[in-house]
Amino acid sequence: MNELVERRAARAGTDSVVARTTVGTIPDFQRKEGPADKIQSLIGTIAGAGNAVERARSFPGYRTFADSHQAPSYS
Repeated sequence: MNELVERRAARAGTDSVVARTTVGTIPDFQRKEGPADKIQSLIGTIAGAGNAVERARSFPGYRTFADSHQAPSYS
């Protein structure tokens, strides 16, 4: 997970705190919108993923952002 975060930070030209928050939003969103049990299982298999999700959730303003964005319905 650290390698992914560092690559994202370098590519975006930002620091690792912002990159880790961004990376953590993806599995958190998937857990919210998809099959939570399967996503949680996946998060558990990736070293550092759970920590990234928790950091993302504690980032100031994250809840407002995450709650205002809903996945489109394809049904």
